[in-house]
Amino acid sequence: MALRLTLFVCGRWLDRLILATTFSAVNCGFLWHQHHPDLREGHSDKDCASEAVQQQHTLISAAETVVLGDVGEFPVDEHSRLTNHWLLLREGCTEAHASVMQQDRDQLKVGIAAGTLAEKLGMAKGCPSMACLERGLHPDLLSAGVQLPSPNDLQEDVNGWIRTKCEMSDVGLVNLLEEELSLRWLDADRKSDSLPEGGTNNGITMYRFQYWYRAAIGERFEVLSSTGMLLLHGVVEFSGAHVVGASEPFSAALDPHRDWEPVVNATMKNERLRAAKVYTAYTSTGAKVLTVPSRTWASISAYYHNNRNTQIREEWQPDANFSFVNFWQVPVFCIPLPPRLKRVWHRQLMPSISDWVGGVELEPTDMYGFRVYSEGALLFPHVDREETHAVSAVINVAQGEMREPWPLEVDSMNGTITSAVLEPGEMVGYESARCLHGRSTHLQGSFFVNLFVHYRPKNDPHWFRRPSDKAEKLNIEASQGNLRQLSFILANGAAQPVQVLWESPLAGLQPVEEIETGGDRRINSRFGHRFVVRGACERDINVTAEFTHETVITVCLPPGMDPPKRPKRQSAALTMVNEGLLEVDVFWQSSEVPGGSQHVGTIMPSSGKTFYSFVGHVFRFAGGDCAGNVTVHEDNQEKRFCGGKDLRQTRATAVQDAIATASKLVFAKFRNLAGRSVSLWHCTSGTLMSEVPPNGPVAITSYITHVFAVSEVDEREGCSRSIKSFTIEKDIVLYAFDDGTGSESDRAQWATEQAAAVEYHHRTGRHWIGFYPRQPPDLYMQPAESIGNELKVHTYSPPRPQNCTAAGLCIGCGSTNLTLRVISTSPRVFMVKEFLSEDEVRHLIELGKPSIERSTTMSKVSSTRTSRNTWIARNTSPVTERIYRRIADLMGVDEQVLWDKKPGKAEPIQLVHYASGQRYDAHYDWGVGSASTRFATVLIYLNIPQEGGLTAFPKATTSEPLAVHPGLGGAILFYNILQDGNPDRDSLHAALPVIEGEKWLANVWVWDPERGDL
Repeated sequence: MALRLTLFVCGRWLDRLILATTFSAVNCGFLWHQHHPDLREGHSDKDCASEAVQQQHTLISAAETVVLGDVGEFPVDEHSRLTNHWLLLREGCTEAHASVMQQDRDQLKVGIAAGTLAEKLGMAKGCPSMACLERGLHPDLLSAGVQLPSPNDLQEDVNGWIRTKCEMSDVGLVNLLEEELSLRWLDADRKSDSLPEGGTNNGITMYRFQYWYRAAIGERFEVLSSTGMLLLHGVVEFSGAHVVGASEPFSAALDPHRDWEPVVNATMKNERLRAAKVYTAYTSTGAKVLTVPSRTWASISAYYHNNRNTQIREEWQPDANFSFVNFWQVPVFCIPLPPRLKRVWHRQLMPSISDWVGGVELEPTDMYGFRVYSEGALLFPHVDREETHAVSAVINVAQGEMREPWPLEVDSMNGTITSAVLEPGEMVGYESARCLHGRSTHLQGSFFVNLFVHYRPKNDPHWFRRPSDKAEKLNIEASQGNLRQLSFILANGAAQPVQVLWESPLAGLQPVEEIETGGDRRINSRFGHRFVVRGACERDINVTAEFTHETVITVCLPPGMDPPKRPKRQSAALTMVNEGLLEVDVFWQSSEVPGGSQHVGTIMPSSGKTFYSFVGHVFRFAGGDCAGNVTVHEDNQEKRFCGGKDLRQTRATAVQDAIATASKLVFAKFRNLAGRSVSLWHCTSGTLMSEVPPNGPVAITSYITHVFAVSEVDEREGCSRSIKSFTIEKDIVLYAFDDGTGSESDRAQWATEQAAAVEYHHRTGRHWIGFYPRQPPDLYMQPAESIGNELKVHTYSPPRPQNCTAAGLCIGCGSTNLTLRVISTSPRVFMVKEFLSEDEVRHLIELGKPSIERSTTMSKVSSTRTSRNTWIARNTSPVTERIYRRIADLMGVDEQVLWDKKPGKAEPIQLVHYASGQRYDAHYDWGVGSASTRFATVLIYLNIPQEGGLTAFPKATTSEPLAVHPGLGGAILFYNILQDGNPDRDSLHAALPVIEGEKWLANVWVWDPERGDL
């Protein structure tokens, strides 16, 4: 349900719209002052707002009860769509509906369902009986789109059901102005649970970013500029987004003389290579036309009808070096979707898509808004993101004035093409990361609207590298037949370069490689593919089942000349030893790989690695403060770099100190079962730990044999005058104080927890150390199967954005991949290089540096934590917005999960500064006070200290002590919770002392299942 605004400015219609949508609203200050400066004097924003409110009340009439006997009796618009939201009450239930009729239903049309209507809608036969219908529904889809209460809803809280299902809507705001906006809600009795009464949602800053809220239809709101100027006054009428501002005219930025053909050719070449990386096939055809569930289609079609005029142009960059659409000829638009509806549609569509691919258990990964194509559009053959788009669906949402069909063509990669021509309400499922797909003919129609839905195998971002159980049989068959992937070497025997072209089933001959005189290239392909060589000679090459990795085909040889023999290379082993403080990356330098360089490994500080290669090969190492090249001259060659004995000793000492302090730490949990608060003391050190309320828990990180005591709250010498003491013992985790004054229910709950802990330890070999009971995490966890594994995740908020304005607003920055490398499996720890750009690093430090102060632990200054810190909200700047979105991509979660205000699950960015000698001793980030706790931690390193300042994981089950620094702008992601919901005892970590220089660090904590109080 979206806002419909027809802009009316203080008695005058505007000649230019600021909103790319239609509303019933009044836009005052912004356009009024901008376009009518001569009339600004004497007409205030307050006057305009008052006039807006008055006009709004003339648009909303009191509820009128109408008797309806069949679906054809509803009032509809010129498109045969419902013009109102309806609350229907079954005929004959007047007394049962009395409480409903007494409520203010200004924004709902109230009707009596008589005749056959109640049965057609599936309404309950007894009393009370009611139903809701959404504005924009087609009468033919009413039975599919109707909202019906459950028997419990009718008996317990029928007005609550009406409020949730009939009156609440998703309200979105998209900012296309280069300034911060505020959204102010005007109704003191507003019905939304998630927004403050009469409150303001500040910090709407990110260009093109979607901000979504829940509000009731009829609620009034205002959008204000950063200076407080009133830009928009509106009334919620249905779910949808409202776009403030407009994209800049696109044609002015285009180079009219640019040749786009090389861009298209390069894109399709790259897409073919991407498709070759996917080894898992779920079907032999790669695509199939499927049925959209009727209730899903009813919701989709109503949302599109209500929001068909709310279109945002996709901002492809004029200097782009790739493209999937001909944006320089025909603009492409998008209609935003609320995250709540995305989740609902994802869930409803998943069963039919899962059935099509053989019952593979799927998880949703992405759903774009409605993409709107215009006359003349093309969609070039491409594949989708491997990690997230295993199986997908395209739904035809709407089309207009079609003169010719516009099929989606899906290449099965075995020589067959599925050409899917869909009518509105139909969908095609396709293996979108494996199969090239596109629309090769120009759209001959006024518009064409699609919805894209994407899934992958559950908890398996690497599905494309190893077949799932369901796909294994098909892949075995494929390896013996048409789907088999292979590569071969193509050599040029001519005296001039030759061009190699691939015959694409969708787009004809496409350039692949240019091979220089006497050169060769490895060609990735599949059985049945055809290549054409042009230049010094012309030759067709058909890839057959006999091709192998060692197959060499030489083309364009002069008559009578034999193919040149490829020299036999001498194998050699090269051992590289890193003597520095920081890890070092190693690259193989070769013209045989894209870009001339390929990452082959990472060497941790004070350790080495052997690479098996050939004499003459060149390797490059870079990391920390050293870099260089080494050429392989002989077998068993050794290269040492990045430091000497002193540096090794410094690092070893720092790690050993951390291990000595933390390796023997154990975790325990104390609960106060008394009926009053007590104090808990650490008697080994003589310090007061905390005051513990009745039934309150306390987490203890200590050592075996350490003594603790319980005393009355006002006792100043708790250890000598304790009412109970206990000693930490091996393999005992739970401790309690119970003097019989507490609640029997608390005591019973404690007994249940103790019994469950015994069963859990017997079953898993681990102690249950968290809040009890606690379910497994709701949020996705990146897999960490073995140390050294790398995961590629896609982000549209890359570390080095292009085309950003001086104000830092990034416009259409494109996308890139982030690489997560597993450095520990227990705890689950990942390293990400260059997670922030240098500009972003400087920006964070500049934002927080003026306000940093001494860090605290549990709101107290502690000798275990000697740094200084401050907090930076997500909406502080476009840069901080972009960082949160990138973290969401890194973790594989929806970016709206990472709001730093409830109901979001993230905290604000913590900026931390360590001077020389400062540290943070070993500690945990999770807590035991409730089921909600810090689920994951993202550490971002903003500089490289001259010495020291590593992050250590003393309990990591690695072969060597784990102490790391990922380099400038790098990040560490680690999980504080295990997959079964128990905190990870091995997630203990410490910030080692800075020995020389200083250390700047930023971190973001993400909670599960919801964020607790800070």
